Parts: sequence; C-alpha cells; structure tokens
Amino acid sequence: MKKILIAAAACTALICGSAFAQETKVDPLHVDVLMKFAFSQAPKDWAGRTDQDETMKVCSATRNAPSAEQAAAIMTREKTKIKYPEDGKLLGDWNRGEISRDDLVQTMAGGAELDQLTHELEKTR
Repeated sequence: MKKILIAAAACTALICGSAFAQETKVDPLHVDVLMKFAFSQAPKDWAGRTDQDETMKVCSATRNAPSAEQAAAIMTREKTKIKYPEDGKLLGDWNRGEISRDDLVQTMAGGAELDQLTHELEKTR
C-alpha cells in the first residue's frame, strides 16, 4: 500500500509539474477581439485608445524590455512626433524644471486676473 501511495504521489508531481511548466501562448488577434468587445459600449471618442501603435506593440511583445535595436527605432520614431511651439519659446525654465510665474502669466489666458492670483498664491507660501 505504501509503495502505491509513493508511486501515485510521484505521478501526480510529474503531471502537475509539467502542466505548470508550460508557457501559455496568447494570440494577439484574440486579445484585439476581446479589447474591441470590452470597449464596444464606450464613448465614440475612445475608439482609437485601444489601438496600439508600433511602439506599444513592440513594448507589449517584449514585456517592456525591447532590444537595443528596437529601443533605438522607438526613440527615432517618437522623436519625430515632438512638436515644438512655432515661436520657439518653451514654457518655463527647463534647466530648473519649473514654470516661472511670469511665463505662466504670459502663456495663460486671463492676464491680470491670473497675475493677481499668482501673487496671492505666493503670499501663502
């Protein structure tokens, strides 16, 4: 009886171990169909939010660990999407990493009211 129990336990360990060791393959098409179905009742302006661009596809496929070549391609592709202001003036002092009050007043609508508001906020600091 003892030998039968040991043999049964060994068989169970072999079967369970091999079942857990298998890697699950996920079909990307299946995921796309599920995503479309899950967001089918979402507002119309959400339609493009579930579509992955090339960068997202690479990151999903590599689990956010792209190869050096893939990372270089991503950086090159994404740098082309950066849009700078036409006048060349960027908001704030990028060296300090913050927006100055003057930049904020000049950039935002509201002019005098916003200037007064920022002075009030400075008093509370």
